[in-house]
Amino acid sequence: MLKAKKMLDDINFGLSTLQSFIATYTKLNFSDTNIAAEDLVADMLNAIFGWSLVNANKIKPNHECIDLFDPDSGVGVQVTSKKGAAKINETLACITCHDLNLTRLIVFTLSPRQKSYAIKPSALDFNHKNDVIDFCRIVIEAKHASFEVLSDLHSKIKRSMPFLTDAFSSALDAEILNGYVTFGEEGEGASPLRQEVIQLVRDKKTDLAKKKLDECAQFVLKEAGGKLYSLANLYTLVDPLKAELFYQKAAVLQPEGVASANLHGLNLMKLGQLDEAERTFKLCLDSPGLTQVQREHLNGNLGILAKKRSRYPEAVEYFRTALKLTGESDTEGFANHYNNLGSCYNHLEKYGRAGRCLKVARAFIDKAIEFEDDLDERKRLMVKKSNLLTNTAIQLRYLAVKRREPKLLDEAKSLLFDAISIAEMSQEKTELTRHYGNLSNVYKDMGKYDLAEKYLTRSYNAAIGNDDHLGELTNLVNLGHLMIKTSELGKAEKYLDEALVKEGNRYPKLRAEVFGYFAMLYKAQGHLLLSKENFDLAAGIYQDLELPDRLRSLVDELNEILFEPANAEPADLHQN
Repeated sequence: MLKAKKMLDDINFGLSTLQSFIATYTKLNFSDTNIAAEDLVADMLNAIFGWSLVNANKIKPNHECIDLFDPDSGVGVQVTSKKGAAKINETLACITCHDLNLTRLIVFTLSPRQKSYAIKPSALDFNHKNDVIDFCRIVIEAKHASFEVLSDLHSKIKRSMPFLTDAFSSALDAEILNGYVTFGEEGEGASPLRQEVIQLVRDKKTDLAKKKLDECAQFVLKEAGGKLYSLANLYTLVDPLKAELFYQKAAVLQPEGVASANLHGLNLMKLGQLDEAERTFKLCLDSPGLTQVQREHLNGNLGILAKKRSRYPEAVEYFRTALKLTGESDTEGFANHYNNLGSCYNHLEKYGRAGRCLKVARAFIDKAIEFEDDLDERKRLMVKKSNLLTNTAIQLRYLAVKRREPKLLDEAKSLLFDAISIAEMSQEKTELTRHYGNLSNVYKDMGKYDLAEKYLTRSYNAAIGNDDHLGELTNLVNLGHLMIKTSELGKAEKYLDEALVKEGNRYPKLRAEVFGYFAMLYKAQGHLLLSKENFDLAAGIYQDLELPDRLRSLVDELNEILFEPANAEPADLHQN
């Protein structure tokens, strides 16, 4: 009974903390935490109800309407942090629209459920009292479950959140409350410190005893915080969400050091939490006593972040600063910063500067590879070279369109195959996502849509498998464009709708592309007013970013699209 009570307490504590964490980040519009929670929700529901839920994207890439699905029972699950009935009604309508063969829909709300919901009639029999589940319901079900089910649930939650359950709470409580590691057990084996404190209390010298304990507690907290930061840093490599939770817990115990803060910022960037990443990097950059190398890396990371946010002139300045701080013998550092500068100039449509920077970067990376004797290090540097090759291919592709020189596409394709060969040998999913996606774009420009779809699908799957949310978003945008090219307009609309939701006002250039492709889609469907509205939105962003070539390219593509005026419907539709 005591063991069952302890497991239930762990479950309650863990899920309450996770719910609080999600609520905070939902307010900040960080939706990636919801996505990362889906696997845990599947584990919990499977343990309690005996289902066999899996991520729906594993059954079908970009699955409609639901996040989790059990093919055997026909149960589908939508995981959401949105309150109210709107998301539920939207999901029910989506299921009907796509004719999904579900026996039951479960809506798992990551925020506390409401007492009632105004559910619209639908083909699926949905009862909000039974079919809307939250973390509290999980705890209640666990309380009444068998010991075997409780143990299974506890094990799965502990695996996802080890720091919130037995392993964390017992160790930390022992260190902070009982001084377990420092003091040892009572009796003959008691440590000198424990004996000293007890004796001081007996001698009525409580102030001195407290001072001793405060000194010890400060040491223990520092040690515990350091260990948690170490775990968080390692988790950035395998599970970004767990890493973020560890960083949050560690920060309570000890201020973040420069090294951990830098990794923390990179992890936040991977999760798409760009405002928090920028704040973390800038606070780190203001820290006293930074070395020149640390300043170089932080400026480089701020440049990458600014580039992701389409703030290209700002990114250029960060990379220039990083170059000034790079040690003269650091060939890899020079290669990194010149490569990133070249990428920025590609985005700024300054292709001559891009080419010069990329040429310098390639000379540096080749030199670094040539003088590296360690095989593993050579492989790592080769992966960096593959990134540089893709940036060069992107430059050639843009020039091919601007100059109308198709032969440049062949050069770009050759470079991309070289990049893919390098990344495939190392199984670098992040790089493969990028290489496959850019090869797809080259084939799309060549008019080889079957090959474009082949490599775009590979890119999308690599992004999903690597929890690369920016890669996933980019692929959704490109899938929408490709489906317009192949006249599969229904699919195009679905991809673009999802892309617009996932973009979340974080990536202006991608947002402009989505609006531009919507303009093309609506023109092809004969909805000319909607087409103009979306074109104006795209044009406004491109003008703000000073990207005239992108705007001209969009105009050219729109002019190529034909439609049947007789089939045009009134343009009073709304875009989701």
